[in-house]
Amino acid sequence: MHFKTDPPAVKRGPYGRPCGRCSLCGRTLLRGEQGWYLNGRSACADCFPAFARAELADCEIVFGTEEEA
Repeated sequence: MHFKTDPPAVKRGPYGRPCGRCSLCGRTLLRGEQGWYLNGRSACADCFPAFARAELADCEIVFGTEEEA
């Protein structure tokens, strides 16, 4: 019987094997790592502010103007 094992470098790393890619910067997302996924796009922790700003762009207003709800 044969079992597939991870190479030693993967076992020593803080996270598991690659399982995705950040849609903004292209960085590899690893199993066990925090990230966000919405509407078919993924974001790493470093890109989250830009990711959230882009997703919420339609909700942006400037307070103190006539357009304020």
